[in-house]
Amino acid sequence: MSTAVEKFVKNISNPNDKTIYVLDGGQGTYLENSGINVNSQIWCSIPFTKDSFWNENEKSTERRIMEQMFKDFLNAGCNLVMTPTYQLNYSSYLTELKLDDSEKSLKQYDSLLTKIGSFTRKQTLNRDKKDVLVVDSIGCYGSMILAEFTGKYGDDAANIDYYKHYKPQLDNFLQNDNIDIIGFETVPNFYELKFLLSLDSKILNKPYFIGLSTNDNQELRDGTPLSKVGELLNELKTSNKLNENFILFGCNCCSFVSSSKSIHSLKESLNFYLPLISYPNSGEIYDTVTKEWHKPKDELLYAGNSNNWQVSVDKYIDDNCKVIGGCCRTTPADIKSIYEAINK
Repeated sequence: MSTAVEKFVKNISNPNDKTIYVLDGGQGTYLENSGINVNSQIWCSIPFTKDSFWNENEKSTERRIMEQMFKDFLNAGCNLVMTPTYQLNYSSYLTELKLDDSEKSLKQYDSLLTKIGSFTRKQTLNRDKKDVLVVDSIGCYGSMILAEFTGKYGDDAANIDYYKHYKPQLDNFLQNDNIDIIGFETVPNFYELKFLLSLDSKILNKPYFIGLSTNDNQELRDGTPLSKVGELLNELKTSNKLNENFILFGCNCCSFVSSSKSIHSLKESLNFYLPLISYPNSGEIYDTVTKEWHKPKDELLYAGNSNNWQVSVDKYIDDNCKVIGGCCRTTPADIKSIYEAINK
């Protein structure tokens, strides 16, 4: 573990430490707004699969945009950036590239993950000596079957082989020196959460966090109350079964307003100190017919207002959030508002 990671873990694990870290925002939104088509099985990772992307002598348009994306988020004030790998699970990779599951394909996949980790790390260097940590983004099982916002994993969700979904990415990122922290994102299903929390330090030997996909009723998307989630964590803590590398817990890509309610519910349900993380979406609403995003009619539900961020950030911090950022539809401007709200 690097000195920067040790410092981060030490700071967030101390309830009396006032340091708050800033995570980056909606990478997919940035790339789409910049003209990159990310409508694919592997979403933001699609540019990395093109040979032209890796030609540093003649940088492709997509590479320049990707580099500018990291620069803009870092300039906005973040000190944690995520790899653009949320939907780059092995199964989706094979589907997108029309490959058969073979040893050769697995090696190609592993090589791609290594290059993405290296590329992301390179974007964080020479930032006025500010330590910037790289978070490996791993999408939940639901991200592979388009169920991260419903939590509907079928009638046999308890017996799904979740490890098969996660293992190819974990095998790379756990031994990849360019990755500081593992981030399991938008987990919507209680059985999947139980699986992730069952992994011991022999399997998960790097600092990691879990971000839950929650609804507006302070539940997982599958309907599990967050109070039940808290009970599970309390039981694991009491029986000394929580992985020592489990450093953060919270919500991501839930609605802007309900995120603070979900974070508060999690904090209230825990009988021990656990640093939390929150990075909601912008509060915009997606129209499945027109395939367009629209701002909510009530401006108080929308993140694109610095005062709204100030109110939410204050609530997050009161409820033990040590990392705050943005998810879908949030921009570098939102990250700047978060950074400024924290520093007020």
